[in-house]
Amino acid sequence: DRVHAQIGYRAFEQRELESALKAFRRATSLHPDHFRHWLALGAAAAATGHDVEARDAYARSAELLPTADAYLGLAGLVADAEARLFLLEQAASAPGPAGQQAASIVVAEYFPEHANRFIGWTAARDSRGRLYVELENGLPIDVDVAVSISCDGRLVVNKTTVLLALASSIILAPDAASAACLAVNFEQTTG
Repeated sequence: DRVHAQIGYRAFEQRELESALKAFRRATSLHPDHFRHWLALGAAAAATGHDVEARDAYARSAELLPTADAYLGLAGLVADAEARLFLLEQAASAPGPAGQQAASIVVAEYFPEHANRFIGWTAARDSRGRLYVELENGLPIDVDVAVSISCDGRLVVNKTTVLLALASSIILAPDAASAACLAVNFEQTTG
């Protein structure tokens, strides 16, 4: 199986995709429990337009060993937006190039329309009556956002740009507003 896998990798690097596909098919048949062979088969099948085979191969790879590469490969083949987002989030939670690529896709494709899904916020008053708004980054990467805070249609903070680091929170203290009617909106400022 290693010989066939090596032949497949070499063929894939040389863009001899059909030869790579054939070699990875042989490698997976000889060693069906090796996740890397399935991952490579998924990539070769996707590159040659065999989407069903690619999806099955990536799924088998993820079943054997969940990796960012397998989830990212699957995400590229799924049409359902929620399923695709789930797979991208799984991939983005891992370190490395595939995780970073998946995180970038999440930010570029999903954050602009669904910022409140990724950025959490709470508001409270302190003992002196000042309002504090805490923002929490639920994205798998750091993100610069413009934050607008309003109450009853009045803008309290207009587009304050903040860097929300990975798994961190930040507190904003607008001058006025009632926590009962607070609305917080986000807009990505950088890619």
